[in-house]
Amino acid sequence: MNRSALILLLCFSLFVVGNAQPRKKTMKRYGAKPEWVTAKPQGGDYYIGISSAVKQGKSPDAYMAAARQNALADLAAAISTKMETSSTLYTLENTQQFGYNFSNDIKAATTVDLEGYELMGTWEDDNNYWVYYRLSRAVYSAKRAEKKRIAILKARDDVEQAAKMLSSGSGRTALMLYCGALAMLKPYLGESTFCTLKDGSETDIGILIYSKITDILNSTIVIPENGVALKHGIDINGDELSFKVISEDGIPLKNIPIKIFFSASGLNRPTATTGQDGVFACPIKRIKSSNSKEKLTFSVDVSSLAREITDEQIRMLVKNFKPAVTTVDINLINPKLSVNCKDDIIAGCARENLTPLFEITQENADFEISITKNITFTEQGKTLFANVVADFVIYNTKKEIVYRKKFQKEISGTDRKVMQAQGVDEICKAIERSLKQEIARNIF
Repeated sequence: MNRSALILLLCFSLFVVGNAQPRKKTMKRYGAKPEWVTAKPQGGDYYIGISSAVKQGKSPDAYMAAARQNALADLAAAISTKMETSSTLYTLENTQQFGYNFSNDIKAATTVDLEGYELMGTWEDDNNYWVYYRLSRAVYSAKRAEKKRIAILKARDDVEQAAKMLSSGSGRTALMLYCGALAMLKPYLGESTFCTLKDGSETDIGILIYSKITDILNSTIVIPENGVALKHGIDINGDELSFKVISEDGIPLKNIPIKIFFSASGLNRPTATTGQDGVFACPIKRIKSSNSKEKLTFSVDVSSLAREITDEQIRMLVKNFKPAVTTVDINLINPKLSVNCKDDIIAGCARENLTPLFEITQENADFEISITKNITFTEQGKTLFANVVADFVIYNTKKEIVYRKKFQKEISGTDRKVMQAQGVDEICKAIERSLKQEIARNIF
């Protein structure tokens, strides 16, 4: 063997020995690496969970706890159930009333309830710590079936209590009971949840709860078939814009929050709540609009209800629900106006120009316009000066002033009679040019 070959062999031997030393030290310190660290065993009658955690920068308690948690997560992932087509989750996935993927969210949030698992082994090296758990499929299935049975029975009790609340008109209380019952069933909503009710009928309790929740959130808001007729600029009493909320069975529902949208101005707040009789009054005192028709839109205020639900996923389910929308036409008609003016020409001009805004009448008027005219003359040499003054005042039925305007203009001439006519003409021009527009802005 030549010298070069001898050197090469010596280097290789040193390399092999050097690399073998850490493995020998690891085996001596931690024992031989178990087969399950590199190859996960086949489960057979058991669910298997194996995982590890990095040791560097952590205390032994911290990395051991992390490895155990990771191994349990791996064990939970091994326990998968296929969603049944008859389940509540399947029903939710196929409805169009939810702007929210409840199915995925609830799967992610509902952890597998692990109980009865066994620690099969741990192993570590300088860098990682491994944990191996297993859980008997038979034990898990039996425990889960018993927990499911208990959850269904508790949910059934809440459902029957909710039905009593709903029949008495307590829709809000009933909704909270239904939501609480649905939260109990979260781990089982991907499966059928059949049970026998106390009346002897058999039903899927999860689907029943879902349907009852949607019924309450879609509660009917009773509106007049031909809409509501209101007068421009007139204060609205509560009865004129009051509506009833009823259940699917026609029962008035109390304490239900309602969301309101109005196409014109005048809405004091966008919400209302039903009283003990199931009726809510729309918070509009007076409608201001130049249109002949406006729209009021109502729906159950799901955001308000969702704030009362403690379970996060059920709260999001209700919050993102798309409730039925009810629209009522508000037909706006002109109020009645009487004209009080001693000058027939001015009175006629006022009637003609205010007809687009009012129904002109002398009886049962909603408003009265009083127009007073005063023309005074002064002389300067041969020239006459006339100070033309007109006062326009509009009163409501309570004799309250709702509009007032004073018109004043000075004209000159030589003939009193002609100037009187000119003064009346100037007052009529003021009515034509600005009075109608100002009244519309202030009253309507």
